[in-house]
Amino acid sequence: MRTKLKYVFLFLLPLLVLGVMFVHRARNPHFGTAEQFRRWAAEDIASWGQGKKFVALGAREDTKKSLSSREIKGPPLTSQMRNAYWDALLDFFYAYHDGSVESWKRFRFSGDQPGELTSYGSFQVKFYYGLATLGKPAIPDYAPHYRRFLADWEMRVKTNAPPTIDGEKDLERLFFEYLRDVGCTNLYAGYFEAVCLDGMIVNHDVYTTPPDPLYEYPFFPHRTQRGFARDMTFPNEGYWPHMNGGPNWSFFNVHPNLNELLSKNGSVDCINAFVLVKINEKGTLSPFLLRHVWDPGGQRWMVHEFVDGNLLGNDRVWRLPF
Repeated sequence: MRTKLKYVFLFLLPLLVLGVMFVHRARNPHFGTAEQFRRWAAEDIASWGQGKKFVALGAREDTKKSLSSREIKGPPLTSQMRNAYWDALLDFFYAYHDGSVESWKRFRFSGDQPGELTSYGSFQVKFYYGLATLGKPAIPDYAPHYRRFLADWEMRVKTNAPPTIDGEKDLERLFFEYLRDVGCTNLYAGYFEAVCLDGMIVNHDVYTTPPDPLYEYPFFPHRTQRGFARDMTFPNEGYWPHMNGGPNWSFFNVHPNLNELLSKNGSVDCINAFVLVKINEKGTLSPFLLRHVWDPGGQRWMVHEFVDGNLLGNDRVWRLPF
């Protein structure tokens, strides 16, 4: 009898496991076909902008007037800190609207603060110009998803002699040439089209220890999302985090960074923001998170973290370099 039960159990066990997997898959919002994922992404992205007010990115001063009436929650700021923050946020919007290296530098270097290429940044520049290899087939990070662009890059690396580099300054010069290339020479001109005002969340926080990553900041209650989206405290279609001086995805370490400010002053003022931007890819929308830190010495806000919240859902052509 025991032998028969044993064989029955062994026969039923795989069926039980398959049944559990089927139920789990049916209930898990991150399981589905590629077609379902694309449909869910399109539905989610469309829902983000429903009933929202957007301001077109025209003249910078006009946009600032629209922004400056927005509430900044948390401990009160001086009028100088408040005004400087709106300028810093505008630097982000116009870095991907104006289409110039100077605009991108103003955002990334908070004006003219000193910084150096990270090890990641140095390698990506060298890889793009054929001065380094990964030992396996790969494409440059941040290259636009154009077949012609990638084919031209592969041919150039194979046929052209790599440039001569004599120190860090040469690498930095090559970086800005690389930036123009991956921005298809117009450097994201007109890529940011409009900003959602009534969906914006801007919070002032003071930290005495390094804060949790920005993508964990509680802008909204933690939510279960579908398909490409990850379960997070903000709507997304697959997010990509960047941190000033971070080992991955950050090209530069700009000073003073958050840890340097904490070490020097014992605390650091941060503004954590959620913004929804209309981007020039089929009129779609993208959530962005930004964390700025206040530098008392330079009397300016410096961008410390940047999260792009819509990379996978609509087959974006561009990722935005940081």
